[in-house]
Amino acid sequence: MHLIDVGSGREVLRETCAATELHPAGSGFVVLDTGWRLDGGRATPRLVGLGPEVVAREVEEKTLLVGVDPQGGRLVVFREGRIRLVTWPDLEEVASWDGYSSGVDWRSGCIWWRHSSDDPFVVAALDGSWERPLPESQRVFHLVSVGGGAVRLGHHGIRVLRPPAPVLEVLLPTSRSIWHVHVSDDGNRVDALLGGKPRSFEVDLTAAQVLAAPGDAAHLARAHPRLSPKPAWHPTAGLVATRRPRRTTAVTSVVGDVVCRLPAESWPLAWVGTSLLTTRFTGARGELELRRIP
Repeated sequence: MHLIDVGSGREVLRETCAATELHPAGSGFVVLDTGWRLDGGRATPRLVGLGPEVVAREVEEKTLLVGVDPQGGRLVVFREGRIRLVTWPDLEEVASWDGYSSGVDWRSGCIWWRHSSDDPFVVAALDGSWERPLPESQRVFHLVSVGGGAVRLGHHGIRVLRPPAPVLEVLLPTSRSIWHVHVSDDGNRVDALLGGKPRSFEVDLTAAQVLAAPGDAAHLARAHPRLSPKPAWHPTAGLVATRRPRRTTAVTSVVGDVVCRLPAESWPLAWVGTSLLTTRFTGARGELELRRIP
């Protein structure tokens, strides 16, 4: 694994890790090194802290890293039906629950799990102050944190929950999945990518009410635009970079304004801060470019 400083292109850290996801934690990151090596060898699984210093702690086989507190000092792990909140880097247990399909939202201080695929999710406070199962009418396959201390139920339609308030149905379920949803920090706005276009809903999560919704939201949610590659969505900035076949890449805002257009040979990949990482093709050759967006 290599950590590169984007501004200078300088390698700041190199560590042997079989990891697929970086979890921000304080001034660094935490990753789960599964132990697999390119030469076919196998090392002991471990949790690794990457930062000014490398800190490693061995863990048992089949341990999964559920989430890491962005402020550092805590993380949630799962192994064989047991979910544990532990300190980092000491790995001392703070609390534990029996369940599967778990997730955690550090801002709201809640964790969720279910006991089997036939059971509804249970949402609880990390400090143990409250716990409640979701009603049968809100049965979904998974929950995911979407910012603003809120979690989203499923991928069809837009249903969000900011405990302990009830579930808010922002957009009725559709036959198509909606993958990009984000709640503002103050909880007053839900942004979503519908039919390849960003749209914004004014909401009151505490009262579980939609105050204002775009008129074309339901239509766009059912649309299936031809987008290649997938849009690059920047939820906190409210921007999306999309490219349609045989057209240029356009960066648009949640209100539909075109912020800028990129050259025809540029294809969007991902956002890095307020800059857009693109692939620029010249014939059969492709180069990565980091473009600052106005």
